[in-house]
Amino acid sequence: GEGNAYWNTFSLEVSKAIHNGLEHYDGRRVFSLTRSSFAGQQRYGATLWSGDITSSWDSLRRQIAMSINYQLSGIPTWSMDTGGFFRPDDQYDSPEYAQLLTRW
Repeated sequence: GEGNAYWNTFSLEVSKAIHNGLEHYDGRRVFSLTRSSFAGQQRYGATLWSGDITSSWDSLRRQIAMSINYQLSGIPTWSMDTGGFFRPDDQYDSPEYAQLLTRW
C-alpha cells in the first residue's frame, strides 16, 4: 500500500518502546504524555496532549472539538493546557480572561 497510510507511526513506536521498557523495568502500569498519535497507541498507556495553545475563545472551541474527535477515534485519554499556555500579561486582573478560564 501507500506509505502515507503509515507516515506517522513514529509516535506509535516510541509509545510502544516506552511502555515495554518501563513495564519490563519495574512492572508498574505505564503512563506517558505525547503530542502526536497513531491508531492503537492507547494500548501503550499514551495520553495525548494538545501542546502549547493560546488562551482564546477560538482555542477553547478547537480543544473541545479535538477532545471529542480523539475519543471517538478510540483514544480515551486526552489533555490540554486549561486556560491556554500562552496567557495574557494581565491574567490575574482581567475580567475577560477570568470569564474564559471559568468557561474552560
